[in-house]
Amino acid sequence: MKGAAERLSQESNIPGFRPGKAPYDMIKQRVGEMAILEEAVQHIVRAKFTEAIVAEDIDTVGSPEVNMEKLAPGNPIKFQITVALLPEIEKLADYKSKKIDKKPVEVSDEKMEKVLKDVAKMQTKEKVVERAATKADKVIVDLTMEQNHVAIEGGASPNFQVFLSEENYIPGLTDKLVGMKAGEEKEFSLKFPDDHFQKNLAGKEVDIKVKMQNVYELEAPEINDEFAKSIGQKDLNALKETLRQNLKAEAEQEQAQRLEQDIFQSLIKDTRFADIPEILVNEEINKMLHELEHNAAQQGMKFEDYLKSINKTMADLKLEFAPQAMERVKAALILRKIIETEKIEADEKELDAEIDKLAANYKDNDDAKKQIYSPEYREYMSNVTKNRKAIEMLKENMVK
Repeated sequence: MKGAAERLSQESNIPGFRPGKAPYDMIKQRVGEMAILEEAVQHIVRAKFTEAIVAEDIDTVGSPEVNMEKLAPGNPIKFQITVALLPEIEKLADYKSKKIDKKPVEVSDEKMEKVLKDVAKMQTKEKVVERAATKADKVIVDLTMEQNHVAIEGGASPNFQVFLSEENYIPGLTDKLVGMKAGEEKEFSLKFPDDHFQKNLAGKEVDIKVKMQNVYELEAPEINDEFAKSIGQKDLNALKETLRQNLKAEAEQEQAQRLEQDIFQSLIKDTRFADIPEILVNEEINKMLHELEHNAAQQGMKFEDYLKSINKTMADLKLEFAPQAMERVKAALILRKIIETEKIEADEKELDAEIDKLAANYKDNDDAKKQIYSPEYREYMSNVTKNRKAIEMLKENMVK
């Protein structure tokens, strides 16, 4: 109780005393004895929980559920903790005999030429022209969409940029814009594709209004040695070789991800698991939602707006993610079992070097360095290293 009172006094401004230095009775008078007891109980529960799982030698998953049965100042404390246990693997697939085919990585000339044209497109010059738009132009339009004279949510797009030679818009949109001049307006209807990601619009007729703001003539550079030199390459052949190598590296990375996925799908198929707690799957679903939210934020989009754009709720996504979350949980359990079976360990010197390298990025941030050098973060990095070594071993054994 005294320790809890000291911690609370660090957060309370008690006149005449420095933080953490006020007498117990004065702290009790200011915050109440029950508040002190509730603070003390948090430390008691954590300590007793750790003591119990160590004594029983059990692996738990998720956050424990604490039920306080008796909690009153001056009386014994009684509480019950309920936890989910890490599920057992009853039969692990034979990862030493299973094989996964690896296909050779190739970069086609067609793909390389397409990327070369995309690079040239990035260097394209634009100039405003006072004439009707052609298929070779870029245009800026104010665009609004309605259904039954009601504006579609998110259907107003002022200063919308359209490359008329491209087809990745609503089918027929670019054809309607060809021939328009700056200042002209047009109304028409188009049918959205049946597989459009916005289910409320898929296969539906939509009324569209556009006002042409500007027509831009595009002056693409000629793809030759001079163009290659302008972007830092020796000549056109050197540029093509650089693009080919980059595409190959990208393809190899994609293949590595596919192989890892194939490895675990194969192992999951022939592994027998005990019952997997629902809490484990739910936590994995929440991780996946967090990853999706992070990706949306990186693209400058609010998660709520992203959900509206795909016409889904959080509940819809959770249902969709459930099968994949179960697969990820099973893969993690298999990896854990293999690490245990093969006695895979993280090299302490490698961990020191990796942690020092990361801390070097935060020279002027003492709080970040303290976190990086904490035992908890070291344990996290140790697990990451062991997982990586186990996956490398699986690839060596299974990929042919």
